[in-house]
Amino acid sequence: MKQLSRLFTFPVGLVGHRQVVRTSGPITVPGVSATRYLEIAERLSAELAECARGTRVASEAEIARRFGVGRVAARAAVQELERRFVVRRTQGSGTFVNRRIDYVISRSVPPSWSATIAAAGATPRALVKSVRPRTSPR
Repeated sequence: MKQLSRLFTFPVGLVGHRQVVRTSGPITVPGVSATRYLEIAERLSAELAECARGTRVASEAEIARRFGVGRVAARAAVQELERRFVVRRTQGSGTFVNRRIDYVISRSVPPSWSATIAAAGATPRALVKSVRPRTSPR
């Protein structure tokens, strides 16, 4: 037990707070190249560019079956698409096509909150939380 504790003990300052420490070498999956998930992500990205916003994306299992890879590679491809803002994932609902929204601020184009919300696919609205009567200062 004393030897095991030395394996995971690091000098102060060598490892930062919440930093991941690898205790083994890189993991490889037989038959899958290290960049296969990026190839899958590129192909899916090109296909999803033609889809309407909000279109449901195939599940990880379906993507894995389609490309002949393991679920780990399919999951990594979908995570890459999420990182690029091509898709958005909602737990319990699925993965959907997303579009990047550029919030432009310039002298000629003032920022519009409602236009940004509408571009995101939602309906802009205002909600009154409370109302208190006040007397006029006169």
